[in-house]
Amino acid sequence: MKAAIFYFTMSGNTELAAKEVAEATGAPLVRLHAEPPYTVDDIDWTHPDARCTREHKDHSLLPRVKPFGVDISSLDTVFIGFPIWWHEEPAIIRSFLTTYHDQLKAEVLRF
Repeated sequence: MKAAIFYFTMSGNTELAAKEVAEATGAPLVRLHAEPPYTVDDIDWTHPDARCTREHKDHSLLPRVKPFGVDISSLDTVFIGFPIWWHEEPAIIRSFLTTYHDQLKAEVLRF
């Protein structure tokens, strides 16, 4: 099985969880970054004009995913880790799934 762990984190908590999965599976870690990168002000969910708030309210606002140099189509298993913002995935995860959907061999289900 060829696998990789893709994750997005701002506070570091998701990275800790991703590292635990990496230890258990032996799969490499791939940190996802937005272009342009999120700043501390961008993720201030209490501010109505913060980038994360705008992306939450308008799902058509999708940040670009910074290239990460992994051929997803060669993977059998893809683990995706992310924080929960407003009871859903951050926009960068929607971007990742939208951008790389055709390269994923497995069906992607959101629940």
